Amino acid sequence: MISVIIPVYRNSKRLKSILKVLTKEKVKKEIIVVVDEPDEEVKRMKFRGVKFVLNGKRIGKPRALNLGVELSKGDVLLFLDADTEVKEGILKKVEEEMKDCDILELRKEIIKDSKIAKVIYYDYIAANVTNWFMSKTIKRCVGVNGAAFAMKRELFEEVGGFREVPTEDMDIAIRTFERGKFKYLVEPVVKTEAPSTVRALIKQRKRWSIGGIIYIRDHYEELLKGIAKHPIVALFVIFTYLPALAWLLLSLITPEGFFMTLAAIILAVISNYFPPLLSLFLLISPPVVLLKNILLGLFIFMGYLPIFYFFSRKLGYEFHIHEFLAYYFIYSPFWLLLLLVVMFNVFIYPRKLKVDWVPT
Repeated sequence: MISVIIPVYRNSKRLKSILKVLTKEKVKKEIIVVVDEPDEEVKRMKFRGVKFVLNGKRIGKPRALNLGVELSKGDVLLFLDADTEVKEGILKKVEEEMKDCDILELRKEIIKDSKIAKVIYYDYIAANVTNWFMSKTIKRCVGVNGAAFAMKRELFEEVGGFREVPTEDMDIAIRTFERGKFKYLVEPVVKTEAPSTVRALIKQRKRWSIGGIIYIRDHYEELLKGIAKHPIVALFVIFTYLPALAWLLLSLITPEGFFMTLAAIILAVISNYFPPLLSLFLLISPPVVLLKNILLGLFIFMGYLPIFYFFSRKLGYEFHIHEFLAYYFIYSPFWLLLLLVVMFNVFIYPRKLKVDWVPT
């Protein structure tokens, strides 16, 4: 039997449509919706075969997921976010695929309902390509996207369920690395929402970056073992997901630009705490260094372009070069810089970081 666990904060405009699709499926299933601080609409919501668990106060996503599992009985657990769009037949397909694997990642696709979403779309392509590649090569994973993935109950209990960390999906996945067989499901695709404003994007990515660095801190031994055992796979994953890292590294190893680029990075991080230094950061980048970095960026872009185009077509994604340009030259450097700043906060200058979703 499949147990579907859906965590919700207050309500979701897509919750009803998700439940309508799932309840129609002719498979042995149970659906458990765990709602933190439910609004009046959710309190009145009723679907045959759906159990609603209403929490008067916010307990956070990891606890909500664990609570849902505790109340479930299925041998296969399917975790779905409440802001997703699912297609008919999803439960049947998951049931079939889980017969010969322990953890299953479902392909995600961003709902392109804003200019920002059209750019973030390629971030999801990168993440899905890396998981597809790992499923085809080592059949292990270092992370999943929590919007939709499945796991056998036996494995879930073996690793101890979800921990209360900012990226609980990545955290539980790495703990299955040596324990369970991983598969990636191309169809049916699960669509999910993306932030529609710059403010919302920064808030979400800040939480993800904090979670990502904490993930590295907590699991560096497993990650290093995985890199040592599968170096080619590791390099593919790292540079596919972080195109700006290739740009940065090539810039650093270029002799004439090494010290200038390094100084710029250091000042960019420090300016997060001392804004006046931002002007100094801008002054140390003379036109010649700026031109060099732009040319390097274009050179690397020409390498990434056919790779992303090929995998986009292979996995069923759209590809538009003007959107990919924005992703590569704007979003990817922003994402890398945010990771570096958070890494500084966690490892160099530790301080308490407030993260939404996780109880304090």
